[in-house]
Amino acid sequence: MQITTVKVKESLPHGEWGKWLEEKVDFHQATATRFMRVAKEFSNASTLKDLGSSKIFALLDVPIEEREDFISQSHEVNG
Repeated sequence: MQITTVKVKESLPHGEWGKWLEEKVDFHQATATRFMRVAKEFSNASTLKDLGSSKIFALLDVPIEEREDFISQSHEVNG
């Protein structure tokens, strides 16, 4: 979804992004923006394939220089 969202936004005329989101997807523009950020910051999508969107979005808070190490470690998650 992340890469598709980026491509769609780039292909639309200026001012059409919000309208497209309302008609085509069931999430808000803020969520679409987060998906696009994930696509830009995590080039290896297979690393994230088993995570839900809230966990992927939480990874955006991990400093870039620490992400590879963080992802490679095992973590206990509550909730």
